[in-house]
Order: sequence, then structure tokens, then C-alpha cells
Amino acid sequence: MLYLDYVRMRIRWLLFRIGNGMQRKILHILIESGGPMEEELIARQQSKHDLEVQTIELCREPIPDYQSILHQIFESDSVSVWSGKTKQ
Repeated sequence: MLYLDYVRMRIRWLLFRIGNGMQRKILHILIESGGPMEEELIARQQSKHDLEVQTIELCREPIPDYQSILHQIFESDSVSVWSGKTKQ
């Protein structure tokens, strides 16, 4: 029951944000250096004015701040995790 309450609250919040013209937040978590597909997708999303795009590169941080990452995950409307280079 608690999960359904969370989902309802999240849907209301998203509808409120969309209705008021607020930016959608997108988070990309890169476990390894991204390939050309990931870089192209992130670049296209960053060029759109209605999106706020954040990227976390776990491969470049010596010790990631997992508490901060978790906070960013719950603040985002969409989360993508990329693990390695894509095959062409």
C-alpha cells in the first residue's frame, strides 16, 4: 500500500511540473566510459531547453558519493544507467 501511495504522489508531482512548464530532470549514470551512442543521446538531450540533464561518471570518481547519487536518482524524472561501450 505504501508503494502505491508513493506512485500516486509521484504522478501528481510530474503532472504539476509538466502543467507549469517546469523542466524534466534526466540523470545518466555511466559505469564505464560511454560509447558514441550514449554521447550522442546525451548531447541531443542537453540541447533541448525543456530538459535538465545530469551525468554521473562512476568510472572517473575515485570513491563515488553514493548518498548524493541516491538523492539525485529520486530527484530525477528519468534515470539511465550505461555500462560500457555499445557494439557497432
